[in-house]
Formats: sequence, C-alpha cells, structure tokens
Amino acid sequence: MPRLELRHLVAHYAYAVVKYWYAIIAGIALGWVDVFERMFGTWWIFPVWLRLATGTLGLIVAQFLAYRDLYREGAAKIKELETALEASAERQRRERMPPEVFNVGGSPNPIRISGSQHSVHGPFMDVWAGITVVNPTQAHMKIALIRLVIDGAEWEFQWARFHLKSDDRERYDRISMMGNEKQDYNLHFLFPDGKVPTGKEGELWMMSSNREDEPFAVPIRFT
Repeated sequence: MPRLELRHLVAHYAYAVVKYWYAIIAGIALGWVDVFERMFGTWWIFPVWLRLATGTLGLIVAQFLAYRDLYREGAAKIKELETALEASAERQRRERMPPEVFNVGGSPNPIRISGSQHSVHGPFMDVWAGITVVNPTQAHMKIALIRLVIDGAEWEFQWARFHLKSDDRERYDRISMMGNEKQDYNLHFLFPDGKVPTGKEGELWMMSSNREDEPFAVPIRFT
C-alpha cells in the first residue's frame, strides 16, 4: 500500500510539473514571441543554447509551482486531520463529563447535610440533604455512590440512597438519568448512633457509567 501511495504521489507531481511547464513555455514564452514577431513582421530563430536555457528555466519554475501546490494540499489535509482529531477529542471529553451535583436551589458546594431524624429500624440516625443532579451529556447515564471520605479516611455508613424529592417513596441505591436531564433528590445517609460525622467536612465519591474508570468527588459537610 505505501508503494502504491508513493507511485500515485510521484505521478501527481509529474503531471503538475508538465502542466506548469507547458503553460510557461507554450502559453507565456512562445506566446510573447509570437506577439513580437507579428509586431515587427519577422521570424526569429533562436540559438540552441537559448532554447535549452528557456526550457530548463521553465522546468525549474514549473517544479517550484508544482511543489508549492503539493505542499499546500498536504498542509490542508494535515489541517483537516487536526481539526477532525480536535473535534473527536472534544466529543470524547463531553461524553466523559461527570454529572453535576449541587445543593437544591443552586447554592455552592459543599453539599450541606442538615436534615436528621432517628431511624425507626434500630439505633441509627438518618441524615440527608437536598441535592440537584444534572447529566451534562447527551447520553443515558447511571450514577452510584461509592464511599464517604472524612479527614482523609473512609467513613463507614449503613447505607446511602437517593430519594426522589417529588416522591419520597421512590428510593434508589443508583439513579439513572437521560441525556441532559436534571432532577432533584434528597440524599440520605444512615449511620449508627454516635457515628454521624457532625461538624465535619469531606468528600462523597461517586461513579457514573460514562467514566467508570474515573470516579469523581463532591465536597460534603455534615452540619
């Protein structure tokens, strides 16, 4: 395949050289000679060395013009390839964007865990915060909670769930969102009594299906 491409390139270059050489010699040099011959009513016979020099000079100029065209064509193809690669990289970057998670109402992070009540299922404390989750991509996305990190160490909890804010009966360990979808949830944590990280800040690590190899962290504060 490389040999065929080289043959095609050489043939293309040779054709361009011949085309320019013919245009220079027949269209310019001989054209002007014919004009002057008609003006002065004479027939000029040029010496061999002058004809050879004219043909050689025309060939040099033709080679330069053909190489210029070849260079411009190659530069245009390289530019087109670079543009395509940049577009592909930008598309992949957008496809791998993590979901946006912030406080309901749009107040800046950290997520503020402020709601709390004792659980009816044992010696546990249920704490929560209202959050908004946005899928910034155009593709379907699944989002799951991985771990809670406080003071640089993983903090254990009984479970963590998303409760749909508009209907608290809909509760999920993992949520599923359509492209460009925005939804409000109550993010609930269940801790054993005495194990709630009250007054502490940390990171809530999450994972989305569009970037399972690269979890992302959301700042969180327990008030």
